Order: sequence, then C-alpha cells, then structure tokens
Amino acid sequence: MYKSAASIVEAIKNKETTAEQVTAYYLQKIEENKDLGSFLTVNEKALEEARELDARLLQGEPCGALCGVPVAVKDNVLTEGLRTTCASNALKDFIPPYDATLITRIKEAGGIILGKTNMDEFAMGSSSETSAFQITKNPLDPNLVPGGSSSGSASAVASGEAVVAIGTDTGGSIRQPASYCSLYGYYPSYGTVSRSGVISMANTLDQAGVLANCVADLRRMVNVIGGCDEKDPTSMREASPGLEENPSYSLQGKRIGYPANLDAFPLETEVKESFDKGIRLLEELGAEVVPVEFPTLAYALSVYNIIVATEVSSNMSRFDGIVYGPRVDEYQSNDELYKKTRSAVFGEEVQRRIAMGTLYLGSDDEQRLYKKAMKVRRKLADEYRAFFADYDFVLTPTTNDMPFPIGARKDDPMVMYDSELFTVSVNLCGLCAVSIPMQKGLGGSLQLIAERFNDNELLQAAEQIERSLA
Repeated sequence: MYKSAASIVEAIKNKETTAEQVTAYYLQKIEENKDLGSFLTVNEKALEEARELDARLLQGEPCGALCGVPVAVKDNVLTEGLRTTCASNALKDFIPPYDATLITRIKEAGGIILGKTNMDEFAMGSSSETSAFQITKNPLDPNLVPGGSSSGSASAVASGEAVVAIGTDTGGSIRQPASYCSLYGYYPSYGTVSRSGVISMANTLDQAGVLANCVADLRRMVNVIGGCDEKDPTSMREASPGLEENPSYSLQGKRIGYPANLDAFPLETEVKESFDKGIRLLEELGAEVVPVEFPTLAYALSVYNIIVATEVSSNMSRFDGIVYGPRVDEYQSNDELYKKTRSAVFGEEVQRRIAMGTLYLGSDDEQRLYKKAMKVRRKLADEYRAFFADYDFVLTPTTNDMPFPIGARKDDPMVMYDSELFTVSVNLCGLCAVSIPMQKGLGGSLQLIAERFNDNELLQAAEQIERSLA
C-alpha cells in the first residue's frame, strides 16, 4: 500500500488518510502473514496510539518526521509496557518500565510502534534459528532463512508488514538479513544512535540501525533516532546526525577500493555475479573502482569471534537467577543456582559464546588470545584509516553466500559465522556501512563502507546507486 515512510507522512499531512487507517492496514498485514513468524509481540495499543495522534493533528499539532509511520522494533530494544524478550526464556515475561532512547525519539516524531520482532536469542545467531520461541521465514522464499540476528525486522519489511524496522548490528546483523531479504540495511557509525535501553550483546560493537525499502527511509529514521544522548557516554556529541538528501550528488571521480584478494574468499556464484555487476555500475557512474590490499581483513572474522565472545561472557553474567531473569527452584549453593539457572534459560548458542568468552578471558594463559585480538583490531583500524586518506569508499559483497534452507546449518555454527566475513570489520573499527540490493528478489548485495561519521556521503552515494538500479 505504501512504498516509503515519506509517502505515509505526506498522505497523512495532506489528509488523504489517517494514522489509524495506516496502522490498521499494517496490523492486518501482520495477521495475514503470521506464518512467517516476523513478530513475537504485537502492540495491542497501536491503534489507540494512532487515534491519539490523529486527535492531536486535528488540534493543529505539526506533523513530525515519522507522523503516523508504523515501525517494527527488534525485541532487544526496551519498550515501556510492551514485552521485551530478546527471544530468550531468560526474559520471556519481561515488561520494561521505560523506553529506550531511540523508542522515545520515534514516538516524539509521531511514529507508531507496531510490535517486537523475532531475533536470534540475545542477538547471537545469523538465521533466527536460535530464538527460543519460533523460526522466522524469508518472505522471498519461506523455505529459506531471512538472516539474522535482526531476522523478524527484515522479514517484516520484506513482507510488507512494516514500512521500516529497527534492528541491531554487532557484526552484520542488519546488513546480512537485509541482503538475504533484498532490502537496504544501514549500520550507522558507532556512536550515532544511543545504546541506552538497547540490551547489550557486545558493547564496543553493538548499534541500532534501520532496515527499509529505500535509502531515503534509512536517512529519515536515523535523523530521528540518532544524535547525542546524555544517557549514553559513547553517543556522538552532535545533537543530530544531520543526514541530508542531495539529488545532485555524483560518484563521478570518486575513488572506491575493494579487497584485492576477493577470490580467496568462498563466494557463491550469485554473490560474485552481483558484485561484478556492482563494479560495472559504479564505473558507469564515473567512479574509479580498483583492487586494494587489505592484509588484515582475512583475520577480521577470527578477531571478531574472540572479542564478541569475551564481551558476551561479561554482559551475560548479569542473568544469574538473582538480579535478572528467572531462577530454578532447587539448588544447594550459589554456584549450583548459577549453573542450573543459566543452563535452563539459555539456548545452546548463547551457552557456547559464554563458554568461549570465559575461556578467552581466563587468567591461566594471561588472556593471550584476547590481547592478540585487540592488537589485530587496532591494526585493522589503522589499515582503514590509511585507506580513507586516499579513497572515498570500500566496496565488498555484503555476504559471501545466499540465504540457505531452514535447518541446513543449525548444527554447524562455524559455517553459520562465515556469512559475516565482510561485515564484521565495520563494527570492529566503528565505521559506517550500508547493504544495497542489486536486484528485486533473491540475489547478492553490495556493501558500501565509509569512514566513521562520513554517513552523510555514504547514504548519498547509496542513493545514487539506488536511482541507477531503478
């Protein structure tokens, strides 16, 4: 019915429809598509909130940037009075007493929260299959996974259950499902969006971002949810990201590098074909696209797996059956309480990452692997810094693979991790990146990466590519 958030805002502003009518339409779509498993919880107050917005508009209240836009939200973002589970039995009945900062900003801009979307448990996974409650299907082919961990958010937008969705991205959890579901997925520069009220997986890597059908909606959403927040000391100092549309932006003369050793990575045929198509398109648009050496990139995934596991181990320690989460009834000591509770409420993938992280942080070998990983992380950041002194963007495939059948990789977690080969370095270095679908329907996507806080130009470049593909 609606192609973009902008079209909804304009229709409501021009009195062609109402927020209630728009919200009712998307709630009906959620009901019709419930077999996809996009949502864990639907906001029962959504229609009431839409009516209240309509009433305020009738009284002359200005139409905000998200006036009447229904938004799907990943279930690790706190929503006051609306269940937030992280798709885990550890939080299956948790009702937050307050909103995350980004939710507050969506509401202040006139957005309507449709509900909470399914995800991999505590954002640990790449397919939705680690969710404690249900598996989400890919709307492009229900036999395939939609990616993860922002699985439900991707499925909701791709199926038309929402026009935009909030996801979180620790190593590619927005961009990978965006690629699998033929959407635009945006990971803003680290610090652009407040993490206050977003349940942490790995603090130095996590950030909320957006999945949408067009670049303009990515820009609109992040202009609303981004900016300085006193509750998050890692947030940017500017009051707003200040992302601007620039129809005259041109890639003419821009220098774009891609990994010279790309053939060393296991790329599926469709991915390689889409990437080659992307290079040809960029050259037609006047960009200089050249292979560049990134010696440390080959180690990025290994470094990421070590760092993310250590931060997971630390963050998940709060779910001990005493302070947070449920507890078992029978235990003889605190140690037994911890073991029994955590074994009961955490799924296999969460337990695996906690165990790995605890091992890496162990004092027996003086945290040898963790310290090495941190050194390589710094070296990777230095490589990117040197690259951006001479080039405007990095170009890679978003993923090395296509969406795979549900259940095909569930018993091989290491293969599951491989889909993040090209995305994790962005998080490790705090850069910004956007996944751009090269065609409608199943197919490979481009990932365009820019220097930290060069988000404005990144989205302008992505938008020119989008216009060229239309």
